[in-house]
Amino acid sequence: MASRRTQHSRTYVNSDGSYTTQVSIGSLHYKDTHGQWQDISNQLVPSSEPGFSLQNKANAFQTRFAESSAARFLAQLRLDSQHKVSWRLDHVRTVRAVNRTHTVTYPDIFQDTDLEYQPFSDGLKENILLKDLQAECLSV
Repeated sequence: MASRRTQHSRTYVNSDGSYTTQVSIGSLHYKDTHGQWQDISNQLVPSSEPGFSLQNKANAFQTRFAESSAARFLAQLRLDSQHKVSWRLDHVRTVRAVNRTHTVTYPDIFQDTDLEYQPFSDGLKENILLKDLQAECLSV
């Protein structure tokens, strides 16, 4: 029931006419430009933003990812037209992004090291995956 949605809950009408409400610590919905609650989708879809090939499907903010580690920026978190942060890593191998529906991975961006980004309802998680004890150190 869209009329009973909140940022952290969704409500269903049961077959007997009663209601069931799902409540979450993380956001389930965001308000669109018309002030209506919409479902959040962290699925990665093609991006039309220059310099980025992927972005999250639906949320109050956008997370965007480059097609290659050689791009000007590797990733971007955009809150609105006035507020965004973009970043890159220097001295990395040139690798292509791998879209795994809800995560994007840059495999072997450093020797024996993958870089993975996972959009969440309320933010973005970065994972540095060391595949070997001899993996290159990442200094930020």
